[in-house]
Amino acid sequence: FNTTYEPFGKDHFEGSWKSGQVIAREIYNIEPPIPFVYEFFLVNGEKMSASKGNVYVTQEILEILEQEIFLYFYTKKPEKQRDLTLAEIFRLVDEFDIVERIYYGVEQGRNEHETEDAKRMYDISTNKKFSVPPKRMSYVFASTLAQIYGKKAIEKVKEINKKENLYSESDLELIKIRFEKAGNWANLYIPESERIKIIDDEEAQKIYLGLDDMVKELLNKFAEMYAQNLSGKEITIRIGELIKASGDKELSIKFYKACYMMLFGKEKGPKLAGFIDTLDKEFILKRFKAD
Repeated sequence: FNTTYEPFGKDHFEGSWKSGQVIAREIYNIEPPIPFVYEFFLVNGEKMSASKGNVYVTQEILEILEQEIFLYFYTKKPEKQRDLTLAEIFRLVDEFDIVERIYYGVEQGRNEHETEDAKRMYDISTNKKFSVPPKRMSYVFASTLAQIYGKKAIEKVKEINKKENLYSESDLELIKIRFEKAGNWANLYIPESERIKIIDDEEAQKIYLGLDDMVKELLNKFAEMYAQNLSGKEITIRIGELIKASGDKELSIKFYKACYMMLFGKEKGPKLAGFIDTLDKEFILKRFKAD
């Protein structure tokens, strides 16, 4: 059969592999291929099993994952169990993004073995290679923006890009695809009650009234800086300097909690520096600046 190398699950090692060697040698008069035994695949923490219905449909996985990341899942560490936990698929995506950055030299592996391993896995997983290192948006952040802006999320990023020139056209195409995948994932695996959305002005005002004066003052300065067309990164750096100068060790926690509460009605949310760049100036001034 001209087969020189045959991978198979460890459950076949004690059964069909042994009988297959005999058949190859005694019936076909050939040497059996070199074996490679791989561990079980898990789906949501349990062994993949068609008889038990614990399987996935490839077309459905490709609705929430880029093709190259799905291929990466099959190439990474075959001697160890791999678990495709759909509710936490962002962990797999983060892992792939790190491998990609190592491949292009943007990031270093912890040692030479990890670096070579990453390059090997990326080569196998991807058909398209880039002339310059691609910039992908994190899956979680893409999911957040997709939940808030829907199909307009990519337009928000393009608006920011006109001012800051962060992404190439190729990067924007990758980000558009990630918005689609991460948005589908959010709709399928994040309960409605836990999805991120911006609360209305009335609810935000009630939260604002309950804040202490120092936090209100920082929110006011935050809005003033935004009005000066500073980037989210620049604003958070300056706010950090003001917090440090105050000498109040708890002020940073209180400030960021207040920001998230006034935006989402939750104590936590996406990384603020990146998210606020997607918001309109009028919205920030109305939401955070005292009348």
